[in-house]
Amino acid sequence: MATPWSGTKNHAGRAFLLLVLLSLPLALAALPLSFFESAPSLCLVKNVLHLPCPGCGMTRALACVFHGRFLDAFHYNPMVGLVFPLLSLIWIKTVLREWREIRPRNPSGGGKP
Repeated sequence: MATPWSGTKNHAGRAFLLLVLLSLPLALAALPLSFFESAPSLCLVKNVLHLPCPGCGMTRALACVFHGRFLDAFHYNPMVGLVFPLLSLIWIKTVLREWREIRPRNPSGGGKP
């Protein structure tokens, strides 16, 4: 997955991206569920076309997972059982890739410092 900083040496930009990536799960866990449950739906398919959308409720479902409320998560959107592990894998791979890019390297190119 390409990022705006792919292929560049912009360490500040990569560090900021890493900070944002690390903050996202913390924000979902820190925000109370009432923040997500009381918010109106932002789904364009549901609001404009008045049709059920397979993605509706996913944000609420993910928030419930982060709060340990798994049955509520499946109530909001049963696909959370597939989406959460996939998003977690993508998140982990991206965090590790960005960390490898910004960590200090040995200037001599050898394996030992």
